[in-house]
Amino acid sequence: MRRTKRLYSPIVLLALIWVLMGETGCTAGQPGNDTVATVGDVKITRQELVDQLLANSGAQTLRTLMLRIAVDKEAAAAGIAVTDEEVEQELERLSEGYGGLENYFSAMREQLGLTRDEVRKDALYRLKLERIATMSVNVTDEEIDRYLKEHAEDFGPKTELQLSHIVTENRDDAEKVLKKLEDGGDFAELAQEFSVDGWTASQGGDLGWMEIGDPFVDQAVVDAVSELEVGQIAGPIETEAGYEIVMLTGRKDTPAMGREAARQEARRRLALDRAEPMAELEQALLDKYGAEIRDPELKL
Repeated sequence: MRRTKRLYSPIVLLALIWVLMGETGCTAGQPGNDTVATVGDVKITRQELVDQLLANSGAQTLRTLMLRIAVDKEAAAAGIAVTDEEVEQELERLSEGYGGLENYFSAMREQLGLTRDEVRKDALYRLKLERIATMSVNVTDEEIDRYLKEHAEDFGPKTELQLSHIVTENRDDAEKVLKKLEDGGDFAELAQEFSVDGWTASQGGDLGWMEIGDPFVDQAVVDAVSELEVGQIAGPIETEAGYEIVMLTGRKDTPAMGREAARQEARRRLALDRAEPMAELEQALLDKYGAEIRDPELKL
């Protein structure tokens, strides 16, 4: 399961500041003094909110905006165009390990506060940056053939499982929980009440999505659930954590990647390995296009 600390990214802050300044037709730097919130008789104005956002993360947000402009300029100069189909393919790739694109969008909303449109725009930016980074990198067919042979498992069929579990300290407790489940007890409620895994108990035992073969999931658990139907339960299973009762809550089977798609992905990976580090490339593009922060308070 992938977990990310909740925060507001520069992308979200950029969109939020634009909304705050644009909602009432205000000009940049003059968001207005209309009230956006109150606490008792104390008012919070739009200007105060924007000032606080700029003070907290304005420098990083400004740099994000400057980078987008610089990358767009370089992509246009190099004749690099990214299609909507390519963005969708990139989103599908990014959603691996989340159990599908809808789950990925939900995770980005929950964890980072990103809307679907913001996720797409960020994927588009990353694709343009990658194309710029790799446009002068040469990868031979022989190197691609060798990479595909050495990493065959990356391009073969995949099965992702979504799991929930209840962990007890001993088998007797696990058998008691299993009996409650057999009598119609709700899995999530029982996880909150009985599971000794504090991290997942509060989430109803949700472990998220995993690929079969994930080294972070006990093999005994994988063996027990891999043939289950969605909604079925296995256990008790003895693991290092204790005794686990596991429910399969979702399953996604992905076929092997097509030959041409696999070769393109192998070429991409090899080229990125040889390309200039992205952070260095971003700074080089800012320098190339004369990016300059004129407000000293917004300099990193």
